[in-house]
Amino acid sequence: MSINKEIIGLLCVCEYLYFVVCDYLIDPHELLVHHNHGKNDVNHYSNVWYFHSTDDLNDIHETIIKQGFSFAQPVDGIPNVYKVKREDHPEIHHVPFDNTTNILKQNNMVNWAKQGFSKKLYKRVPTDVRSRYESYFNDELWKLQWYEQGYRNNYTNGMPLDMNLVPVYEELKCTGKGIRVAIIDDGIEYTHDDLKDNYDEEISINLNWNKKDPMPRYEDPTNSHGTRCAGEIAMAANNKKCGVGVAYNAKVGG
Repeated sequence: MSINKEIIGLLCVCEYLYFVVCDYLIDPHELLVHHNHGKNDVNHYSNVWYFHSTDDLNDIHETIIKQGFSFAQPVDGIPNVYKVKREDHPEIHHVPFDNTTNILKQNNMVNWAKQGFSKKLYKRVPTDVRSRYESYFNDELWKLQWYEQGYRNNYTNGMPLDMNLVPVYEELKCTGKGIRVAIIDDGIEYTHDDLKDNYDEEISINLNWNKKDPMPRYEDPTNSHGTRCAGEIAMAANNKKCGVGVAYNAKVGG
């Protein structure tokens, strides 16, 4: 994503999702061409206007005030783009104030002018949430680990919604084998069925009690974070238990 797209994204948030001029804002010349982009699915219009001008700001202020607008505020990060308000207009309106927009456009110092508006929001929820890898492992919670699989469909236009790790396992044979991971946390329940085969005693220690055994204290229910981290990394695969770690053949200690 270009920095200009990031800028327009920030503008949308700061102006309560008022989409300013277009989705691209590449440069002022292209704005003249694309400034009508994105007006479909308008939710409502605001009393904020955006315009482009290369004239002196003091001169702009003088003419803008005479036309009934507030002082022009520079839009941070976008050269020569300003925003103004009409306090005598409602903050939210369902139809555009074309006459007011035309007043700005008729100003000799203004290259283009655009009324701010908000867009209708739609959740980007895939209609088909089945993964082609949901049967790759037999672990009971594997189907719920969408972030490790491959959820792509026509709705997302092939955009990745996950890490898509299965091809890494299958084609590159990268499963964590030969890797040792030490987790500095509150201990590891290394006797757990999903961790015991991947537990590495040699890289484990209990610094609180100055001993080798990193088993967490069960009387304190908060001592579970280290075990969860170990599971995310190195839960065993294909044992019909819980889920699958991202590097399920790695050795883990802590």
